Amino acid sequence: MFWRVFGLNALVFSIAGLVLALSPFTVNDPITLAEATTLVAGITVMLLINLVLMRRSFEPLMKLATTMRNIDPLKPGQRVRVQVRDRELSDLVASFNEMLDRLENERRASAHREAQATDAEQRRIAGELHDEIGQRLTVLLLMLANAQTDADPSTAEQLQRARALAHEILDDLREVVVRLRPAELDELGITNALTALSRTIEQQTGTTVVQRLHEPDGNLASITSLVIYRVAQEAMTNAVRHAPGSTIQVELEQDERCIRLTVGDRGAGISYMDASARGTGLRSMAERALLVGGTFDIDSTALGTTVTLTVPHTRES
Repeated sequence: MFWRVFGLNALVFSIAGLVLALSPFTVNDPITLAEATTLVAGITVMLLINLVLMRRSFEPLMKLATTMRNIDPLKPGQRVRVQVRDRELSDLVASFNEMLDRLENERRASAHREAQATDAEQRRIAGELHDEIGQRLTVLLLMLANAQTDADPSTAEQLQRARALAHEILDDLREVVVRLRPAELDELGITNALTALSRTIEQQTGTTVVQRLHEPDGNLASITSLVIYRVAQEAMTNAVRHAPGSTIQVELEQDERCIRLTVGDRGAGISYMDASARGTGLRSMAERALLVGGTFDIDSTALGTTVTLTVPHTRES
């Protein structure tokens, strides 16, 4: 790069010197107005030529800098597309793209390992809560019921309130277990889990959910099915919040290479570039997509919002 810049400047100055030597132009002492005007015009032309040549030379670097500033970690695959003849610049562009490849691969691998570890820990905690705490609460309810049978009216009333409280605690515990790891995913598969989720949304909010779900071929990887479920859950929750009264459409389809989840509504639309939105549910969905090497897109207009998750069809090993 140093020699490229030096060569361009040397070329401009050499041409200027040659023109000056071959032209009849002279400078007297003191300089006249006409001579000063000619000299300024010559210097201006020389600077403009130098500017054009330097700008063309540094254009690939300017495009590289612009790409570096606009790289979004949540949108992998962005690369510098600059055709350059200079070997040094070409090597710089190639090195930058290779660096992005390594960073994305490492981030995806580390995030995948972390997600698998988190999924395993959530399964363990959910199992312990269900098997240990849940069973003990059930036994407690039976003990309270037996004690209530033989108690006097005043004590029986207190025991009844204790039973109601124990029932509420048990219901809350079941909700925590479902949030940690939906049982339908392991027992019934992703399509049945999404069907159960849609019914829950309808029962709790009164929102109509239209489903078109196709069961993926083969035994889908656990982490992939969990990502699909969580993104669908977050997208439907957002639709209920931002498009109340609108019908929600949920689709799950598959081709040879990937599985595609689509959740749409007919609300007023939201802006993906809004800072508060990106910092919450939408960013969470985009990060979940990266865990399994997928992509997350949102199309929001005044006619509604459509969320699309595309993930590789990875089977359980």
